[in-house]
Amino acid sequence: MPTARMSRPTRLFLAGNTVSMAGIGLVIGFILIYLHQVRGLALPVVGGLFAASAAAGLLVVPVLGILLDRLGARQVLTGIQLGQATALALLAWAHTAATALPVMLLYGATWAPMFPALQTMIAGLTPDPAAQQRAFAINFTLQNAAIGVGLAIGATLANVHRAGSFQVLFLADAASCVVFAAVLQFLPTLRRSRAGGEPRAAYRDLLTHRGLRLVLVASLLLAFTSFPAFDSGLPAFATVEGHVSARVVALSMTANTAVIVAAQLTVLKVIRRVRRSYALVATGLIFAVSWAVFGLAGLPLTSAGRIASVVGFTALFGLGETVMSPTMGPLVNSLTDDRVRGRANALAALSTSLALIVSPAVATGLIAVHAAGVWIGLLCLGCLGTVAIGARLRRTLTAEQDHVSATPAPPSEAARPAGLNLINKASVPRIAWEAGDSWTLADQPRIHVMQERIASGWAERRHLHAAVEQLYFILEGTATVRLDDREEILRPGDAMHVPAATPHQVRNDSPGALELLVISSAPPRQDRVDLDRP
Repeated sequence: MPTARMSRPTRLFLAGNTVSMAGIGLVIGFILIYLHQVRGLALPVVGGLFAASAAAGLLVVPVLGILLDRLGARQVLTGIQLGQATALALLAWAHTAATALPVMLLYGATWAPMFPALQTMIAGLTPDPAAQQRAFAINFTLQNAAIGVGLAIGATLANVHRAGSFQVLFLADAASCVVFAAVLQFLPTLRRSRAGGEPRAAYRDLLTHRGLRLVLVASLLLAFTSFPAFDSGLPAFATVEGHVSARVVALSMTANTAVIVAAQLTVLKVIRRVRRSYALVATGLIFAVSWAVFGLAGLPLTSAGRIASVVGFTALFGLGETVMSPTMGPLVNSLTDDRVRGRANALAALSTSLALIVSPAVATGLIAVHAAGVWIGLLCLGCLGTVAIGARLRRTLTAEQDHVSATPAPPSEAARPAGLNLINKASVPRIAWEAGDSWTLADQPRIHVMQERIASGWAERRHLHAAVEQLYFILEGTATVRLDDREEILRPGDAMHVPAATPHQVRNDSPGALELLVISSAPPRQDRVDLDRP
């Protein structure tokens, strides 16, 4: 399979995000130290500020999903970057809990929503599945490398005896946000215009797709068994149960970043050739094994054995992350469409926001009561739950949804003249639904034309339209049309009229994909009545 080349806007976006992530690395480990040791706030007060910040993010993420779909990812992400820059600049001069609280609330309200906005932006810039998968993987690698570099610089400059050293770091991070916001202005808006008569999108639309429901459950399990658990549990378990030094913990985190940067592109070449569901299974298995290896550090081993367990855990965990990064984001976006893409990414990110609040309490609480083994066991079970969902997805997703394949435009496409009345499937939004995909070619009060693609072995729900008449015209494949109590077989070139108020259903019992035109006398969504339960 040839390497999918990313577009210039995508490369520009990744460069801007890398600058922003380097800025985040400058401060990500030092805000707590700054508030506690430099500004003199009590540790419980600082903990309360961080909890309030996380709660603000949790509340904002669902609203952000709606804004992404209505305003476009570029506008929303620009606002997030400018909001972060403002929070960081104000944080540099926050001296008390009263002045720090509104700043931390603003920081949390822009930190958590940043990630679904980034996901939506990448998906919008790279609609080609293969290029999208590559963009997600490279973005993850660049983010980790940039944060690692920023963290190293921050550790060199930060000095608890000089408040100015922290202020420089915060202002540098604010400047990186402004740079990214400026870069975004050179990219497409990615704002989708709502078609006339189109019903308003809502979060409930996401739950009509069985495959997407399973993926969202998998994202919840991964949120509680991946980075949030790693970030809070690694230092606590390694130092308390494994009795290793803070230096070993720092070394293990360096090993994690090194594995991600070194292995991501190699892993991507392998992942591109397998089903997404298999990649999800592999992610769960690798995470489960890595947590089990980490648990060995709590056993009565030699000092070298415990160190090997901790470093081996972070390295294996990094390998799992290289499988997850080109799998979960593209999978969520492949099962949705532009109407609700922002909501889908926000819902997936909501799991991470929740895990960032809950995971530290669970990890430290169980370790404090000498139940670290229970904590490791729960993490392994959660990973195995992801494995089970991946296996279920293999039977739920269509072959087109489960595979990553490039879809280059025909060579002659660029040469075709544009016209006000010219409509092409490639230029209209794709709508993902349970049995396949559809493209609305015309949506007028007296005519509605939709091109549908139904995967082999799938069918639409049996339904009727109270007043709308329809005509099915087969473009490719073989359709089985159930009309009242009889069935007809339609092949390419065949057509069938469906009178109003007539129960009907289209199935694809053939081994190949089915493509057909559905021509309606009016927008059919207005009076559709489903006769089969979801």
